Amino acid sequence: MDEVRQARMAMVASGIDWMTVTAQSELMHRALEHVFDKLALAEEQRGYIGKSWTWQNYHGCTVGRASYGEREDSSVLILKSELARLHANSLNDLNVRITRLDVQITMLHEEYQIDVIEDLLDQIEILKANGEWSRSVRVISDENRPQTLYAGSRGSDWYLRVYDKGIEQKTHDAGHLWRYEVELSGRLARSVYSQLVRKWHDDTASYYIVAALLHQKGLHFGWGEQVQHIAMESVTKSSISDVERLVTWLSRQVQPAVSRLIARGYKQDVFKALQLPLEE
Repeated sequence: MDEVRQARMAMVASGIDWMTVTAQSELMHRALEHVFDKLALAEEQRGYIGKSWTWQNYHGCTVGRASYGEREDSSVLILKSELARLHANSLNDLNVRITRLDVQITMLHEEYQIDVIEDLLDQIEILKANGEWSRSVRVISDENRPQTLYAGSRGSDWYLRVYDKGIEQKTHDAGHLWRYEVELSGRLARSVYSQLVRKWHDDTASYYIVAALLHQKGLHFGWGEQVQHIAMESVTKSSISDVERLVTWLSRQVQPAVSRLIARGYKQDVFKALQLPLEE
């Protein structure tokens, strides 16, 4: 039966579905703003209308699936859905900080229906009974959206959403098209982002990462059994190496000052102070 179930399932979509990045230096403010301007123009050509936007004391503009704002200490760029998937890799070239990353996979159950949420709730009850689950769990359903399971806390580094994507899009009967979204923040978001960037041309990277993250929490799915033996410690561990910690410190503490000095014409002095060769 398990082999039949495996054969009747297929991944129809995967990848980054939301990305929030921030920047602190004036140079990176302008870089993020430039990225947003290009994306906003493309969104307007698709029919979206720009409007003012305020979020967490950031003030700026939102157009379709892209938002940009500034406040006294930093700027922020938020990309959603296809924009996040298409442009996440290019943002790696900028010295920005990843604060939120949503990774999703969408599975099609072609020939039969399955109650994914009920199965998840049963697994969570077993984990609770064994003292292995302390996270909050909610199931919400109303006439305006499909039944959705939320597990975890948005204040933590890991938050899960599972819902019937076919019902949401009105493209499939109930129980056939399921979306699994893992919302990540902090160090875990940055670790997963670096993994995805290194494997950017591998369409299965998101699949393996989501499966490994869910398996780490004790949740099992028919589509994930074949990848649960894969060692994903570098993805699922929140800890970072001493090298990563040093690089993070340089990015936060040193880079803003260096960028300001270079922008003011002190590039040669900066390179000399850091004992770095100055390229002609």
